[in-house]
Amino acid sequence: MRRSVPLLIVLLLPACGRIGYDELWAGLFLVTTTEDRLAGPPTLASPDDLTGGATGLSLREAVVIAGNRAGDDVIRFDPDRFPRWAPAEISLQSDLPDLARAGTTIDGSGAGVLVSATVPDGVFHVTADRVEIRSLFLGGRDGPQIRVDLASGVRVEDNQFEGGAHAVEATGTTGLVVAGNRIAGSTAEAILVDGGTGATIAGNRIERAAGDPVGIHDATDALVDANFVIVGDKTAGRGVHLERVSRSVIKDNLIDPGNEARFVDLVDSSDNLIVGNVLDRCSAGVTLLGASLRNVVFANVVIDATSDGIRVDAAALGTQVVNNTLIRAGTPLAVGAPDTMAANNLVAADATGFVDAARYDFRLVPGHAGVDGSVDLGFDMLPDRPERYLGRAPDLGAVETR
Repeated sequence: MRRSVPLLIVLLLPACGRIGYDELWAGLFLVTTTEDRLAGPPTLASPDDLTGGATGLSLREAVVIAGNRAGDDVIRFDPDRFPRWAPAEISLQSDLPDLARAGTTIDGSGAGVLVSATVPDGVFHVTADRVEIRSLFLGGRDGPQIRVDLASGVRVEDNQFEGGAHAVEATGTTGLVVAGNRIAGSTAEAILVDGGTGATIAGNRIERAAGDPVGIHDATDALVDANFVIVGDKTAGRGVHLERVSRSVIKDNLIDPGNEARFVDLVDSSDNLIVGNVLDRCSAGVTLLGASLRNVVFANVVIDATSDGIRVDAAALGTQVVNNTLIRAGTPLAVGAPDTMAANNLVAADATGFVDAARYDFRLVPGHAGVDGSVDLGFDMLPDRPERYLGRAPDLGAVETR
């Protein structure tokens, strides 16, 4: 019978290389020190090239090495040095080199890593395609925590941000994904997308942003989906702000209290869909300003808007405002454009007609006059079911009563 021990030894021997470098996969680097150190020249291409008796591997060294190598690279963190229950801090004393090599991943999964920076450019500057940054704690003072310029396929996922001008600032990107992050205390827009196409901003929790929690300018085909936003500036803020944006979808977000804030705010933005959002306590729920053309505002719930539940400026032509629920709004529908189609909206003076509005259950109570009270205009009230609506006709308002 053939013995398997010699084969096992052969497989294990390559893993016994320098600490911080996994030779079984030459593109995997393990950060083992909190020092902000570069023990070698800017041309450093391997942990074996570290100088001055340096042991282990720093984040800066790993970034430099990854930038000097061909092929994809993954930078991870030693869980013994960076325990999840007590994140260890890497305090950057100067800007890191740009993440300029396509296919670089910085992955804090399984570890507790706090990367902080007081430098103007923040923590990471991404200029290459297919870069991923995930599962880190990021803290900063001045600049953006993560800045992405003219890159495609970049993913920023499951991180925690505190402070900094922006958590993520992206310019001219294609297919950017910012998802599952917790963002607090940004001094400007928490997430700012300027130009580009195909950005996805999904499943983030954003609070205490001094500027817009989500700002998108001069972009196309963006998706802002299922984010929970607590508006930071209670007197003059905005929730999701689009300016000169087209063919984008703002859906299923919960934006909570802002008092004088405008929660979904479009300026000179056309051919967008605003659907399924819950906008709670604001000045205005949805505002379409300037030459915002052919937008659809469908199945949203606006609660306690002190000014306008939904506002459509005179120049915002071709707007459809259909099947929204507006509870205790100062002016439920402020429509200035002459060709606006406003239909099937439910205006309520209080919450007594809903199953449990305090817990965001906006189904209508049995016997409510709004049940089957809409005109079928071809909109799908039940996108997760084969039927478009229940009963003889759609219900009034945003939620089809089951």
